[in-house]
Amino acid sequence: MSMDIDAEMDVVEFIKQRVAEADQDTSIPPYDSLQTYAYEGQGSPAGTISSLGSAGAHSEQDYNYLDEWGPEFQKLAELYGDEVETESSSTEKAESEKQT
Repeated sequence: MSMDIDAEMDVVEFIKQRVAEADQDTSIPPYDSLQTYAYEGQGSPAGTISSLGSAGAHSEQDYNYLDEWGPEFQKLAELYGDEVETESSSTEKAESEKQT
């Protein structure tokens, strides 16, 4: 059922056709199925990553560029960059100052 790619074909239509073909193909398992891997017990080269962590407050790395990445990366900017004051944090700060 595969079709040849026509230079004039609309990319969206091509993708829709390929998805429809893949959905109807019963000879392949779904890629989101449970995968079973070999035993990695004693003698396995796998190790722990618990010793890895953030560089901390004394890091020489400049993470301030995270501020420019938008709201999706705000938490990272707060964790790694200099303190970034958001609208909600500035409102909370102003309210706490009024109460004291």
